[in-house]
Amino acid sequence: MEQLTINQKKILKSLDTLPPTDIIYNYTPEQKNYLQELKKQFELIQTFFKAFFLGEPIPAKTLQGESKEFYLAKFYYFLSFYILLQCGWEYLSKTSEFHFENPSECFIEVLKNHSKAQVHICQLGRFDIRPRHKNEMRRLANKIKKGEASDIQTSSYNKYINALVNLGFSKFASLEIFCVKTCAKNAGKDHWLEAKLEDYYENFKKVQEINQRTDRNRKGYAWENGRIRNSRKNGGTYS
Repeated sequence: MEQLTINQKKILKSLDTLPPTDIIYNYTPEQKNYLQELKKQFELIQTFFKAFFLGEPIPAKTLQGESKEFYLAKFYYFLSFYILLQCGWEYLSKTSEFHFENPSECFIEVLKNHSKAQVHICQLGRFDIRPRHKNEMRRLANKIKKGEASDIQTSSYNKYINALVNLGFSKFASLEIFCVKTCAKNAGKDHWLEAKLEDYYENFKKVQEINQRTDRNRKGYAWENGRIRNSRKNGGTYS
């Protein structure tokens, strides 16, 4: 059995503290349940990473069906980003915007940002979660990427993104985006980095596909001042 390194122990310890529940005071019963579910998710990801670090099989036998597919996809997405950081560290560490000592330190910050983004959802005064609309935005993003979107479609997508930015979500994704863009910029002269970048893209795509498939059967709802408001049958949400 392999021994955990200091940095691996730090990663596992950070996962044990996610999500950061201390940023919400006097949370509602709905927020409490939501945070407990998030805690279970990160505990599972932590278990997967510990097994990987120790060279053991990923312990996913207790999971079944869509749940197993989702958590394994999420783990391999995080893992592919972790490996990408290691392969691209030569380039990342040279950028003036970067202040991390090693790839593990940067990876821990990205994990924290993922959890903070999920907690941020239930902290907002109002945040509508409309699965069908979200799926439509994913389709528009693909069209824009392929150069197939009309001006109206592009405008609609930009409006959606700007709304997320105004709600404060962009700050949680900025570090990961910076790392990926820096690696992509240098991948042309580094075939090993290029291969790991493709792995990251594939795993990211897999998570998005699973989310999109799951959202087709999910009803919309909204977070409003710490409370969940379910969708009306004829559209909209309860106030």
